[in-house]
Amino acid sequence: MRSNDVKEYLKTQFTEDTIKNGSIGEESDNYISVFVRPSGTSEVIAVGGTTNTSYNVIPISILVHWNKNYDESDKKATEVYETLQGKFNMNMGSAQVRSVFMLDSYPRSVGRTEKGYCEFVVRCNIYYER
Repeated sequence: MRSNDVKEYLKTQFTEDTIKNGSIGEESDNYISVFVRPSGTSEVIAVGGTTNTSYNVIPISILVHWNKNYDESDKKATEVYETLQGKFNMNMGSAQVRSVFMLDSYPRSVGRTEKGYCEFVVRCNIYYER
């Protein structure tokens, strides 16, 4: 599984919105960007090695860079959060997802950009079949 699988899944849920992969920029408002977090989980390997390991985990952060209105930005971040919250036994791209574990109880506000855009982060770990 890759972050692109998450991006493509979100595109099916938010068809009117711009969904990016690994991109931060202020070229526009109203976009969602998917990143693999640099830390968060260790590799999953069963006793007996990778051939006996049935699942793995990808640590994901989703940046919701919306507009200059805090309430509208918060609403969109909550929609993204609720789209992933509690999901299990589903497909994301080519991966069979066993479960999505949210790391926070609500999207985290990370403040405003230099140009005043509100940004939120949705953090989760996605458990998927190898």
